[in-house]
Amino acid sequence: MRGAIAQTSAVAIAFGLLTATPAGAIPVVNDVEIELYHVFPVDSDPTRTPNVVTRVNSPSDNNFAAADGILGGLTFTTTVLNPSFTVKNSVYNNIFPAPNQFTGGQGSMTGAEVKFDVKFAPTFPLTPGDHIFFRPEVDFGSAADFLWLSAPKPIVPNPFPPGTTDLQTWTRDDGAGALAPDWSRIGTDITHMGPFNAAFDLFSTTGSFFSTGDPDGLIATLSRTASAGKLETETADDFIVPAGITSLSEVTFIGLVAVPEPASLSFLGTALAGMALFGWRRGRRNGSSARS
Repeated sequence: MRGAIAQTSAVAIAFGLLTATPAGAIPVVNDVEIELYHVFPVDSDPTRTPNVVTRVNSPSDNNFAAADGILGGLTFTTTVLNPSFTVKNSVYNNIFPAPNQFTGGQGSMTGAEVKFDVKFAPTFPLTPGDHIFFRPEVDFGSAADFLWLSAPKPIVPNPFPPGTTDLQTWTRDDGAGALAPDWSRIGTDITHMGPFNAAFDLFSTTGSFFSTGDPDGLIATLSRTASAGKLETETADDFIVPAGITSLSEVTFIGLVAVPEPASLSFLGTALAGMALFGWRRGRRNGSSARS
């Protein structure tokens, strides 16, 4: 993948006021988790009534492989490609079951464009020809959130062999009242922007074997682990294992790191306090008039 795309903008969206991180700096990453899923109905319960428009070509209910940095299954590094990168739309929350799946997204968002480079120990075993969904998650706790950036669809050149199809990116939240074990199509069901890919590269011990290309700036979708006050939210995109590839040793993926903006939050708090004081003073004046 390449260097940065220069884009700047301010943002204030439904879940809070966000800003890009300072150049070259992002909050401390607590953990990175990687999971691999087959295509539904493998590793799934096909007899269950789904809460989404369709499960055809979605990730399965359950993963078949996983690695976690805290548990020692992977190591990772981060590189800030652009301290201020803007996407046209985002899916951060409001992931609803059918028939209320369409929200249009949460609108434009700006944050730091960050590449994560993850190495596995041991490597993930793969089977040539297998169609798999790749799901990364990043844990910043309360300090920030990670949203996976979209990549062009179709991929050029097309890495999918004849007879196979490049699917699209899916998402779900997980927890009490959440969408899991179902998945919803981000571009088709949630935003109506049309299918898209997510930005990632896959490597075996012999080098790169799959790439979706550079972020296209269309959308960023939340993909984070559960933490205090935050539901786990998963985003997954698919790949095909080429002939001769039997292991996954390294991955890179690019996303938006959005952090709370202290100045904006302070201003919001001051404004709310001023409104409260104004209401108190009006109450005193009205009370005084009633007593006179």
